[in-house]
Amino acid sequence: MSVVIPNEILQAAKLSEAELRLELAKRGICVHYDLEDLHADIETLQKLEQL
Repeated sequence: MSVVIPNEILQAAKLSEAELRLELAKRGICVHYDLEDLHADIETLQKLEQL
């Protein structure tokens, strides 16, 4: 499955889609973040008393 990045985001970032994907990868930002990932993150934050 491929993630579509809206043109508005590309224009705001002043990057091509390829450049934005590389930047996200460099920063460790997952483009395939789903509901299961969200629940896991919430659980972790609660354990760390950050939420």
